[in-house]
Amino acid sequence: MIEITTMPQRLSGTYGIIVTWDSADYLLHKIHHIQVYNAGVMSDVITDAVDSDVLDSYCEDASCPDIAFTQKGNNVDVFLSTAYTYVNTVKVEFTYRRNAQNITDPTSDCLDIPDEAKNLFKSICWKLTYEAQGIRVPFDIKSSIETEIERLHLNYHH
Repeated sequence: MIEITTMPQRLSGTYGIIVTWDSADYLLHKIHHIQVYNAGVMSDVITDAVDSDVLDSYCEDASCPDIAFTQKGNNVDVFLSTAYTYVNTVKVEFTYRRNAQNITDPTSDCLDIPDEAKNLFKSICWKLTYEAQGIRVPFDIKSSIETEIERLHLNYHH
């Protein structure tokens, strides 16, 4: 989840604001959905992107939705109605598919795994190695997997 105060405001109006997220570092391919977290409550899931001009019009539209988004390449614009305030306790969660990085050298030991997920990947590999050998998986491996799943806010069942 990203605090909205870390995303610059692109447009502000009577009925809401539009904040921008530059996702270049995340190799973003397509946003699947967004949700907004505010005061301990998650919004409904928003799955359909709107055109940029439609998103911009919401700032002055009294019948605007509470949340909407558009994606243009690496830039994702999110409209938040006045039901949300521009404070660091309001967070936006993006679920997306990322572009794979090309393997430039087949002998390389580099993996196309986001940095924040490498510990989870390593722990799952260890778990699978133990299981393939018929050896009980150590508690610290199981614990590490659970911790990383929670930290990354994933829905992974192993």
